[in-house]
Amino acid sequence: MKNQPFAVALLWVLAVVGVVAVVVGSPRRQTSKPLRIAHNGVHAPYNLRDKKGRLLFYNFRSVEPGMLYRGSGFPVNAALKVGGVLHPAPAAFADGRVFNFMRAKRIRRVVSLEPSERFYAEKGYFDFWSRRSGYDIEVVSWPVEGRLAYNRSAQGGLRAATWFIEMMRDRKRSDGAVYLHDYSGKDSVGVIAAAYEMWRNRGRANDPDLWRQVMERYLVSNTLIARDREAARLAPRNNGCAVRGAAPLWVCPPLLETTRRDLQIIAQL
Repeated sequence: MKNQPFAVALLWVLAVVGVVAVVVGSPRRQTSKPLRIAHNGVHAPYNLRDKKGRLLFYNFRSVEPGMLYRGSGFPVNAALKVGGVLHPAPAAFADGRVFNFMRAKRIRRVVSLEPSERFYAEKGYFDFWSRRSGYDIEVVSWPVEGRLAYNRSAQGGLRAATWFIEMMRDRKRSDGAVYLHDYSGKDSVGVIAAAYEMWRNRGRANDPDLWRQVMERYLVSNTLIARDREAARLAPRNNGCAVRGAAPLWVCPPLLETTRRDLQIIAQL
């Protein structure tokens, strides 16, 4: 019952939010159009390589075009020598291709769910290219423990989902888009994207149809990762999701299904 305090606190938050919503309404909900989630959100390219063929990121797609995109972080497949010591660093340090790709999407904020040591390397990359180009991309850290992606704990994906929706509530298109990523763009990102899709479309579709579409978009990671041999090697598979002897999948319905009730509650925020 270690999650009971969080559940109680969340219910109190929802009660307060509900009262406020009745009084002042939710500008984001009133002015925004329904989020179209019948499409899988995939627009080429869904992965990106540098001039040397190194994979820079993968599993990229839109959640809400012009507002929110999701995908992987930088695979650590290069090293920089600093003070005579080799340090792991994103392959993207080789050039500005990732930065230019994000800029073309009008992304102004990157939200990293990865551990702090990977966050600082990534922040250094975006800070460097922001100064060089004059186009600012902010990097925000909200670490989620990988094994807790579907968990309510303080370091879990469900807690991160509540924070993320609060961050997005008042964000306008003029503020620029957000890029949300974890290591492989599938687990913690999958939970948060599902929460966002349910929050944006609450009351605009019946619950079974909405959940079916959310689940279908969550499972797109299996297709995109499988298309790229290097991404398939890098992304952790879920060994508990094999079907009749088939190879394990990267994400599977039972994982997200365990969060369904919590996501329905979070969608009330």
